[in-house]
Amino acid sequence: MENNQRVANSTFDRIQARNGLAAKNQSQMTKLLPILSMAGKREEDPELVQVRLENRGKALKSRLQEVLSIQGRLANLSDQPVNIRRSRVRQSLLILEGFKSLSGVNKPIKAVINELRSILEGMTSGAEMQDSDYSVVWIDYALDKIRSAIYANEKALRELHMSEEELESQPEEELYKGFEEVLASAREEANAADLASIKTREWTVVRAPIVPMSKSGIFDATKFQKNGIKCDNMAGYPMFRNQLVIGINKAMLNVTDKERSSGAAIPRERVLSAATKVKRILEKKTGQRLQFVDQRPHGAQGGAWFWLMPERELNAFAACCPGQRIQLLNWGFSI
Repeated sequence: MENNQRVANSTFDRIQARNGLAAKNQSQMTKLLPILSMAGKREEDPELVQVRLENRGKALKSRLQEVLSIQGRLANLSDQPVNIRRSRVRQSLLILEGFKSLSGVNKPIKAVINELRSILEGMTSGAEMQDSDYSVVWIDYALDKIRSAIYANEKALRELHMSEEELESQPEEELYKGFEEVLASAREEANAADLASIKTREWTVVRAPIVPMSKSGIFDATKFQKNGIKCDNMAGYPMFRNQLVIGINKAMLNVTDKERSSGAAIPRERVLSAATKVKRILEKKTGQRLQFVDQRPHGAQGGAWFWLMPERELNAFAACCPGQRIQLLNWGFSI
């Protein structure tokens, strides 16, 4: 009983901590402004400062790729057999714990590490765990902080060779106004989607902001924008707004007593089949043909989520991808 309670409390505490932190951080960029002070110290050699900022930018972008890869590895843990779940959590912990210190993003990475340790403790304790217990809620926040740091670093590089007059004519709050507004708007859109509602429904359909990752790296946002596809350019990566997403509650799928007692994961094909039925309902109601952007679900709030686009939009999306083929490593909600 104690083990069960500890796992339940751990999940609740993680979610509560995340919500509390989001409420306190109304302006993410405020804490990143000290980074920009490097560009403002005119007594330093600008060339040395530029090298320092360029190296930091490379390190941040590398860290973003690494954490996105880990997010993909952990996205659908509840769909995997127990031994694979345990292996993926341990592998992810090994990578995260091996990260070199990188100012501005150490704390959110540490939060993900603590969360994974809690999940691993729940698995090794033998306690009964629900699908939602495997959701790594802190990783989205960590990615958000890394992207914000990349944006701030690029701003610092652009400021570096500005004259004093140019710097004075562009107050810091104006430099970041657009970026903060986009982030705030995306969070508002994600909150309105109410992903948690899937816990009490068999399925749901929402609109939410999405960030995809290509198997070849981060998608180039400018390619999509040049081809007339609406997306926000956030430090080079694309954030697609108002995207159609189907959520499936795996706990409410028809499961035999034998499957339930064995504790085996529900086959992905059965979850996809349920999402396909919902897709057909939407096609009848909207009168347009829809396609899955990726047939693999993304795990969030204990549900299995599928990203869809109208066929014409999907073709335009593919035209912007390498080889005009959509090959996603993973995708996630921008929250």
